[in-house]
Amino acid sequence: AAADTIDERVINTGAKLGIFKQHENLTLAINSAKAIGCVVIGIDSHTLNSSQGKKWLVLGLVWQLIKMYLFKQITISQVPGLVNLLRPGETLEDLMKMSPEDILLRWINHQLEKAGYDSRMRNFHDDTKDSEIYTELINQIAPAGAGVNKEAMSREDLLERAEIMLDQAD
Repeated sequence: AAADTIDERVINTGAKLGIFKQHENLTLAINSAKAIGCVVIGIDSHTLNSSQGKKWLVLGLVWQLIKMYLFKQITISQVPGLVNLLRPGETLEDLMKMSPEDILLRWINHQLEKAGYDSRMRNFHDDTKDSEIYTELINQIAPAGAGVNKEAMSREDLLERAEIMLDQAD
C-alpha cells in the first residue's frame, strides 16, 4: 500500500521459521500498517498467528491495505476526467481537497444520476448491502454489448442478488 514501508532486509526468511521469527515478521507487518494509517485494534502477532481462527482480523487488515492502495490512486493527476465531477460554483481546488473516498462516492453518484437512478450512495457500508446501487452502476458503466443487465434486481434473496451482481461485474 505504501512503498518502502518495510525494510525488506529485516524480514525473516527461510523455509522453516521458528515461532519467534514468525512473530517478529507479524509484528513488523502490523507496525508498518499502523505507520501508514491502518486502524489496528486488538491485533498483535499472537492473534494473527493464533490457532483460534481469528481470520477476520487478517481480512480486516488486508482490506484496509487494499482500500488504502486503491484510494490513493484516485487523484486529479491520475484521473484527469474527474474534473467532470465539479458541481456549479466549485473549483478544481475544491475537488482536489476532497478525500479519495469522497471523490469515488461523487463519481458513483454521477454515474447513477446519468443512469436516471433515483437513489444515491452515501457510504460504502450500509448503502451497498442490497447490491442495488452496484447493479445500477455496473449496468451504467459496462461497455455496450457486454451482456450486462439488471437481472439481480429481480431477486429478493440478497445473497442471490449479490451473486448475480458479481457475475455481471465479472
